[in-house]
Amino acid sequence: MLRIRSLTQLYYQAAALAVALVLLGCTESFKRPELTVEERRLPAAISENLKLYYTEAVRPLSLIDSDTTRVVAILESTRNENYENRTFRFQRFPEGIEITLFNELSQPTQVIADSALYYLDTGMLNLMGNVKVYSFDDKKLFTDQLYWDRELSWVFSERAFTYENPEEGTLMKGTGMQFSRDFSTFEALKTSGVLELSETEPINQED
Repeated sequence: MLRIRSLTQLYYQAAALAVALVLLGCTESFKRPELTVEERRLPAAISENLKLYYTEAVRPLSLIDSDTTRVVAILESTRNENYENRTFRFQRFPEGIEITLFNELSQPTQVIADSALYYLDTGMLNLMGNVKVYSFDDKKLFTDQLYWDRELSWVFSERAFTYENPEEGTLMKGTGMQFSRDFSTFEALKTSGVLELSETEPINQED
């Protein structure tokens, strides 16, 4: 009886050793390979036909009302490349981007650009190439580069620009400007001239 028990123990010990060796071999064979320099440059994820809604909380008007949110911006792009795997995390929109900003009355301002970079750690959006801005009250802005600060709800640029304001009947050209996302506040850093729209040909820089 003792001899049979010893053989059984030896059998189970041998089986356990065999399983351990197999698992060890699998672990070694499936070890994660080292990435090449080219592979490290690839994005962590790619999205197509992206449409994002940005919202903010709206304070209740009374104790009876409940907290609600409203849409402050809509971002659309045919391609988004996510580089969250980098030390300085960012997202890239290489095939164009369109953003619609809404004021407190839900009136839209549309921003269009050939490409964009969104820096995740700072919340800053860098719009590049044929940047066009159209407000709900027909104001228009054209420039080569524009930054949108989501946290401050502020848009600014250091590049040359053309700004058309039908309310004042003026066409302004200059370098460097900033404005609120609803175009209610506009400030030019350096202007090269302000012309009356009635005395000039209407501009049209749309595609």
